[in-house]
Amino acid sequence: MAITRSVWIDDDGTGTTGTILNNAELQKIYTNIDAMPMPYQYIIASDTGSITNWNPPGFGTRNAVILWNGAADVTINALKTEQVDGQIVVIKNRTPGSSVMRLSFAAAGGAGYQGFINAVTSAPTPIGKEGWATYIFMNGYWMLIGYEQGTWITAPFSAAHYMPAAWSVTAGNTFVQYSLRGRTLMVVMEIVNTTLTADVLNVQLLNGAYGGFVITSQFVMQPLIIDSVNVSYPGRWYSGPGYGYNNQLIITQLNNASLVAQTGTFMVHGLATFLVN
Repeated sequence: MAITRSVWIDDDGTGTTGTILNNAELQKIYTNIDAMPMPYQYIIASDTGSITNWNPPGFGTRNAVILWNGAADVTINALKTEQVDGQIVVIKNRTPGSSVMRLSFAAAGGAGYQGFINAVTSAPTPIGKEGWATYIFMNGYWMLIGYEQGTWITAPFSAAHYMPAAWSVTAGNTFVQYSLRGRTLMVVMEIVNTTLTADVLNVQLLNGAYGGFVITSQFVMQPLIIDSVNVSYPGRWYSGPGYGYNNQLIITQLNNASLVAQTGTFMVHGLATFLVN
């Protein structure tokens, strides 16, 4: 916020008494004050779709709280900046529905726009309903310093997220949600009444079903319940570079027996937690 500049000559205005000030030095003080982030301003935004350069209405040099209430999802690559180190912006999802905001990692922006440096790099950082992300502008980037995803997020259904091809899954038979905490991702899954058209050693849930994140740590997790031909079996899911996988979760019976072909009776239930980048 610019301040009114006045030239101070002396104490009583006569030009004959008091201390004469150096106006050049005084202007330096004014300039430094101009560069200081001012108290927070509140901005309402409702952008949707894919945005390369985001310039919320009224956003400038002041610290800001941006309340986003888009009617559909939005992915943002870069946020406007006035190059003020120390400026803070809080971005909060206040959508009345289930729309998700996603902030890309270090994406290129146009002149006057800078990308986000997030904790995770393999996929955009998601903000669900009532979630928020806090950034500070430092060294030419918006640096993430605080984050809460908010509500758990459901990715749009795609049959391609369920492998192998022998596993037939439809949208009405899946409940898969995920939640990011720092670099830890939690995935909850309940997939019911699906079909295996052939015997298989495992089935796989691809990362498109949980935000597109890449798994960085090897893990094996139990319990996982597999219902096969109306009988429940203990199962496990595993993944990670040590197994040769980082873009999918592998689901098998605990004893590694084959999952037998069946129609409308194959089901999987479980919760996995693992590190992503």
